[in-house]
Amino acid sequence: MNKAGFLLLFCFICSATIAVGQEQPYAEHYYSSGYPFIETINAYDETGFLQNWNLVRNSQGVIFVGTLGNISAFDGSRWTRTRIPNANVLSLAKGADDTIYAGGLGEFGYIDFSGTIQPMQYISLSDSLPDSIREQLSDVWQILPVGEKIYIRSANYLIQWDGDSLKYWEADNTVRLLINNESQINLYVEDHGVYGLDENNELKPNERFSAFQDLRVFGIYSLDEQTDVVITNDGGLYRVTGHTTQSIEGEVYDLLMENNVYKTIQLHDGSLVAGTLNAGIIRFTAGGELLAHIDSENGLEEDRVYSLFVDADGALWATHDRHISKINFQIPIRKMDARKGIYGGITGAAHFGDTIFLTSFDGFFSTGNRGNHFDQPYPDMDLCQSVEKMNERVIFYCNQKLYSLIGNDLRHIEDMEGVRFLLASGQKENLLFIGSENGLQILDTTDDSVSGLVPESNYSINSMEELGEDLWFGTLDGHVFRYRVDELQRWHNDNSYDITGNRYVVEEEGAKTNSHIRLFAFQERLLFSSSINIYRFLEAESIFELDNVFGENFNQEPRGVYRLLEDSDGNVWMRSGRQLIVAWKKNDGTYDIRDNLLSRIDDSHLQLIKQIDDGVVWFGGSDGLYEYRYDQMAEYKPDIRASIKQVYLGTDSLIIDMLGKNGIEDLNHTFDYADNQFRFTVSLPSFDDMESNRFQFKLENFDEGWTSWNNETHKDYTNIPEGNYTFQVRGRDVYGNVYDAAGFSFTVLPPWYRTWWAYLLYFISITGLLYIIHVVRVNRLLQIQRIRNRIASDLHDEISATLSSISFFAEAIRRSREPGDKEKRFVELISKSAGEAKESMSDIIWSINPENDDWKALLAKCRRFASDILESREIAYDLDIIEEIPKNIDIELRQHFWLIFKEMVTNAARHSDADCVNIVLDYRDKTIILEVADNGKGIDEKEAKSGNGLKNIRQRAEKIGAHVSLSTGEDGTTWRFTRKI
Repeated sequence: MNKAGFLLLFCFICSATIAVGQEQPYAEHYYSSGYPFIETINAYDETGFLQNWNLVRNSQGVIFVGTLGNISAFDGSRWTRTRIPNANVLSLAKGADDTIYAGGLGEFGYIDFSGTIQPMQYISLSDSLPDSIREQLSDVWQILPVGEKIYIRSANYLIQWDGDSLKYWEADNTVRLLINNESQINLYVEDHGVYGLDENNELKPNERFSAFQDLRVFGIYSLDEQTDVVITNDGGLYRVTGHTTQSIEGEVYDLLMENNVYKTIQLHDGSLVAGTLNAGIIRFTAGGELLAHIDSENGLEEDRVYSLFVDADGALWATHDRHISKINFQIPIRKMDARKGIYGGITGAAHFGDTIFLTSFDGFFSTGNRGNHFDQPYPDMDLCQSVEKMNERVIFYCNQKLYSLIGNDLRHIEDMEGVRFLLASGQKENLLFIGSENGLQILDTTDDSVSGLVPESNYSINSMEELGEDLWFGTLDGHVFRYRVDELQRWHNDNSYDITGNRYVVEEEGAKTNSHIRLFAFQERLLFSSSINIYRFLEAESIFELDNVFGENFNQEPRGVYRLLEDSDGNVWMRSGRQLIVAWKKNDGTYDIRDNLLSRIDDSHLQLIKQIDDGVVWFGGSDGLYEYRYDQMAEYKPDIRASIKQVYLGTDSLIIDMLGKNGIEDLNHTFDYADNQFRFTVSLPSFDDMESNRFQFKLENFDEGWTSWNNETHKDYTNIPEGNYTFQVRGRDVYGNVYDAAGFSFTVLPPWYRTWWAYLLYFISITGLLYIIHVVRVNRLLQIQRIRNRIASDLHDEISATLSSISFFAEAIRRSREPGDKEKRFVELISKSAGEAKESMSDIIWSINPENDDWKALLAKCRRFASDILESREIAYDLDIIEEIPKNIDIELRQHFWLIFKEMVTNAARHSDADCVNIVLDYRDKTIILEVADNGKGIDEKEAKSGNGLKNIRQRAEKIGAHVSLSTGEDGTTWRFTRKI
């Protein structure tokens, strides 16, 4: 036998339970034998392991399942798993502090949720046991929280964990069960009975339960301080009062004795539940009354039940081989359908005491025990439209025939076509009004006579109501008729009686409506509904006006009412469109519009709303018949919340996992700008019709508002700019409950170039740049000023001296009385000086003219000057001057270069006595090169050192950072000028 098979066999031999003590005793409540809502989760498809041994649910609503291979957690959106040593998880429990404890093959411990990326990690406690105990520790089949302490059961040990240390007790025989009875730990020891811990903290037999030494105890549950109920698998049900034990005989006795009870538990209302290994779930009272038996034939996926758990909301959970079931016993809605013998869409209901009659499109049904099981007394009948009770008879319409049933006596009254409604008169006990597609007819049960069509009533009737002395009906084309009931009876008895009804029309937007008109009895008056609004009838004006009795907001949207019932407590139940709602009457006479639990009755073809008993309303439609005990619960909102479970960078880099944690609102994370893409996964642990769960999202400071409701369990954001954000989610369950938003706050840092230190750097850089620009500008202005000063100095030096000479020469001529050779020479000197002054002025003006700010103009001027002066001296020359230099030239370089060039060429032309001059002006390797060579007499060495012209050349070269060399001798003179540009 493999290990799994051995474990299964062991389960049949060694059964156990957790009995949860309740604060409130069981209260007797009437429940129909309809079936509760059952939600099924296919755990095997997710975990990959059979035999879901145990299940618990924490305060956040997450369920934890122990399987043969791991612990699996499900939050409504995703599954998370972790393993324990030896893999098999045989027991789970939730401590008072929400800690999840687990037990397996010779192993027990708890789940640690402190991890950020891997939130569910198993921490062993059994490692703290002495080696001698640990070696003998067998499989841990049960963990039981009692107050702040945790008790662990193995085959021969009871172990206690108080949060800091372990204590242990060894039993005399195999321990089969731990029992929490009124916060007192008890255990059932095979063949020894029930034991407890005495005042000395020692295991001693519990004398109150001495009668169970030879019986297999499956649970002990307190009814009050003196009375307990004991469940056994081989002796039935017992009540223990004081030290007196009494067997409880009841209809549940056979079920408990005939089936393999494996687990038991107590629900919040005090009723008891037994899970079996072959017959599903049995629910019963402490007095032995069977409340429900649910197995694979009527709702469960599997009959084998391994564990039972009641969550904080009162829902019962059961685990099976492959599946997990949630049975909503706590919700007072039960459903009757094919499992109870009802087929087809429900069209009508009537009841005499405990006897219920139903009509549906598939037949006529009846039961004599409040819905225990329905039969079809007349199998050949179908297309049944309506049923009504009159005195001791039932009138119903099937197969286009009208029938009367008294007891078992079925009578065919008349063949009829198109009957839609039957209405027994409240004024005339013998009259039944028949509304059909052809008009109004009347049945008199005194002789079962049926009239023809009432005069002028030949319209397709949509609904009928009797109010006071009048019969009203609405038609499919917008008409409303009113007839006096007395006159209808008189006309039925004497067709010659002249009867006339009142006909009205309902106007919408100033014109007659063509919609169906339905009318309903309400507060001793009538409500009239079209397809979009509700109206009241104003008798004096004979008109209809909007009726805001359910609040001004009720008619703000198109809201036609198709079915309506005012119950005995004044609440109004309605089907409006596809929605089933109730106008709940408040103490001040106003109404609160609710749907809540009614949203579970998802039947868009609801044809029946009927009150059966005080506090009980039935709803019938295409899916069957629903019973709602509204006196048990008017609102239902589970204690859960929508939560953010995971945060990803991008879509695949998980950075936070919040499984098992209470929330992440208080955490604030900071992310670099490069990490500004996020995915948030969310959950709503509402397991009732999970496909109906919806979510809304909002990223504060990014989204303008909440998104629309959708079923997505994740939300992606990309390219989020820097700033502070809070991601929020809220959920809505199938009941319409909206759960408060959970939030995750985080900060996206700016990119480095938008950080404060970057802005500081920008400020410093810009300030420095502006300062540099300022300094450069000032230096430029100073340079220009220096150039101006130099030009002024040059003008002063060049022009002033020349003008002074001219003045001296002119004065000499004036003093001379007779002109002669001397005066002629002075005139020549004046002419020469004026020419030189003009030439100097021309050079200075040319050098500062901005139109000459390029090399091309300068080189052209050099070329012209050289050719002119050399030709005027009749000196042969060779000019090798480049056409253009691809560089800018500033005013200072231009002026000095020009004057240097001019000085060199002038010296060669006027003072060298040369007959040939070669001039080379070139640009190579970012350097301007000027060579002026002549074949003249050369320059005296003393003059080369002290001559003003030569000094000027060197000084100007030095000012512009150029290098000048002079080579002179008997063979001539060569000037060489170089400067990097």
